Amino acid sequence: MKQLHFIIKILIIINAFSYARGENSGQQWVTKTKRIVSMIGTYHETATVGMRDTVALILQETDSARIEHLAVPVIIQELERLYQYHSGSVTAASTEAEGEYGGELLELLAETGDPRAVRILVTSMPSGWLAVRGLVRIGLPAIDPMLNTLETNSKYTIREMAAFALGEIAQDHLLPQVETNQSYRNLLNDTIIPALKKALNDEEEFVREKAQESLTKISAR
Repeated sequence: MKQLHFIIKILIIINAFSYARGENSGQQWVTKTKRIVSMIGTYHETATVGMRDTVALILQETDSARIEHLAVPVIIQELERLYQYHSGSVTAASTEAEGEYGGELLELLAETGDPRAVRILVTSMPSGWLAVRGLVRIGLPAIDPMLNTLETNSKYTIREMAAFALGEIAQDHLLPQVETNQSYRNLLNDTIIPALKKALNDEEEFVREKAQESLTKISAR
């Protein structure tokens, strides 16, 4: 089949994906990252000279923090090039191997929680919930993109994901400090909660349900 779907591979990855990196040793994470990054340029001659040089540095590096710092921009660029090759589609792949490769790139990026990944993770949301979990992990830098997505995206499944993400970000990143942090309290009460309440009037039931679930989580604080 000419066009297979990333989403199948990504859903498989989600089921097996441990969201806390602490459950895997640092060395396992380094090994996984090096394996995937070493494949950059395998498909469609996507690797530029600069990317290949950075990959070489990553493969020689031993410090996990340094590897992550170097790898995130390269992974973002590789995903962007794959998406561009497929005319902007985040779900199409020419081969099963390429689909699996794209899913593994997205998994690595979602696992980092690196704010540099916000834009490409938003772009990747049609691939499934893994991108959303990555945005939740990132936290505050993902709030504005999720508010915009909830307000303007034409696909109800993406609006549903945005409503979920806002609730999870509030629960994980804002609520633990909301009593002592005025800016967090303002962000929650003046921006996130009103946006979710507005989504209760969304034309799609799934969006309304997810918005209500997020509001319930927030009100339970």
